Parts: sequence; structure tokens; C-alpha cells
Amino acid sequence: MTNPTPREIRAMAEAAGVPVTAEVAARIADSLGPAFQGFAVIAGTLPFDLEPATFAVVQAMDPADKAVA
Repeated sequence: MTNPTPREIRAMAEAAGVPVTAEVAARIADSLGPAFQGFAVIAGTLPFDLEPATFAVVQAMDPADKAVA
């Protein structure tokens, strides 16, 4: 897990439809850096959560079947 660079922040913001200036991107990168450094110790050790993958399946189920699941 690496700290996001201002360039990466700017690209992600543009892709999300919220363009930011270079100065704002640098401020965001600087503020996120400590959070990334804090999680670096456990990066790759957390279990992968399956909930996001099953959410759409559960939402598409018949309401009667949801009571059983």
C-alpha cells in the first residue's frame, strides 16, 4: 500500500467527475498519507470481505426467499 500522489489524486478526482486543482490534489494527498502509513503494517493481512460481491445477488432475490436466507 503506497501513499497516493497528487497526480493520482487528481486523476481519480477527474474520473469521478470532480476535477481539482494541483494545489488541492497535493493537500488531499498530504492529508491521506498518514492514514496509508498507519495501515501499511497490516496491508495484505485483512480477510477479503465477500459482502459487496453478494449484495447485488441478495437484492435481486424474491422477497419470500430473503426470509430464508
